[in-house]
Amino acid sequence: MDALIRVITILAFLLEAEGGNPRSCSCVLKDCYTAIQDPKDFKTSADVCRDRGGHLMTVRSTVSSDAIHDLLFNLLEDFWIGLQLPDGRCSNTSLGLLRGYEWTTGDTSTDFSNWKTNATTCSPMCVSVSSDLKWTERPCHDKIAGFMCENNYQSTCTPLRSATNESVLYSTPLGFKGEGLLALPPGSVATQIPSGIKKLCAPDTDVWLGAPWGCDIENGGCEYLCQMNDGLPECLCQLGKGPRDGVACSCAPGFEMVRGKCMDIDECSDGTCEHICTNTQGGYNCSCSKGYKQMSTDSHRCELHCPSEECTAVCDKNDPTKCSCPFGYILDQSENGSFCVDIDECVRDSKECDQQCKNTFGSFICSCDSGFDLRDGFRCVRRDSLEDSTPTTVSNDFVNSSSQDSACVVTVGALTGIVLCLQSRCL
Repeated sequence: MDALIRVITILAFLLEAEGGNPRSCSCVLKDCYTAIQDPKDFKTSADVCRDRGGHLMTVRSTVSSDAIHDLLFNLLEDFWIGLQLPDGRCSNTSLGLLRGYEWTTGDTSTDFSNWKTNATTCSPMCVSVSSDLKWTERPCHDKIAGFMCENNYQSTCTPLRSATNESVLYSTPLGFKGEGLLALPPGSVATQIPSGIKKLCAPDTDVWLGAPWGCDIENGGCEYLCQMNDGLPECLCQLGKGPRDGVACSCAPGFEMVRGKCMDIDECSDGTCEHICTNTQGGYNCSCSKGYKQMSTDSHRCELHCPSEECTAVCDKNDPTKCSCPFGYILDQSENGSFCVDIDECVRDSKECDQQCKNTFGSFICSCDSGFDLRDGFRCVRRDSLEDSTPTTVSNDFVNSSSQDSACVVTVGALTGIVLCLQSRCL
């Protein structure tokens, strides 16, 4: 608990939820961690963190482990951390706290570990963590709920003091926004409400700079348009106001000029989102109806989704016999209603995996025994075989029933026995 006194924690849910933006953030001293709820494999997650100026989260102490509890508050899914088993190496408890694994930063230093099991593996594996704080080994090509990034700074800024009847909204370079934050990374912008005055957390210091700044930094702190005038930045137009001092201005994306003032465009009036559209200042948010989720390839569209072994089917209101289920599920229709039931691809007679198979909701995961390497997501190749001498590309997407197009329907009677109805085999 003494160590936690030194922890500066930020927990800020997005005011505008957009795909790829952090769900939450926690800053411990000069290190900031973000949880990004976006299904990706390990390598893609590591690339995203690097593009954001950081790396996948390292969990080297109880302090950083405790930060995960805040990052994943009220979530049950698994998120990647920056720990992977190098090719050609087997994990072993005798190799120290990390069992032979390495951080994506290239080192193995740690004062802490929290493995969920004591299993030994020789397949290419990476590590995830969930709200139970336990480390779980899993194939690196799995696409799990999200990942956690880590950014390291020389300093962070303390929050601004606000006057009576005034609040401060913070926007950070890590992608999250919120009020009442306890620490801010450099590059964060503080907007005082209702005055609209903005300040910038200066890089490499803990000083807040008043706007305007150079127009190349956060638009100079201007609410609308920034232009350089005699070498100095100047804010020209603000939202809801017209040109100042006779200087003409144009509106930013998401706004339009109405009777000499920049006003918000209601993008939701054009059917931009497939299901639910919520208009915001300068933008909009898409969301999905119950039983659906946003498509990872297009946040404007929705696809059927079931987060458990069984869900109520989505049926036509005009024809209850016409029902649909997510990929990886079969339709069970009876007098009690219509339900979507998870297909167990790992039943005894299944040949989906060479060796070990783990069923998941809507899909499955293949793994190999000790001494074998996983190839193409489902084949197991003995490590000393001739085939292993030739590099083989491992598929980023493991083989699963969701790659099929057909639908399956079974009755309650059929469900009383062991039923395997892979979509590729249904008529």
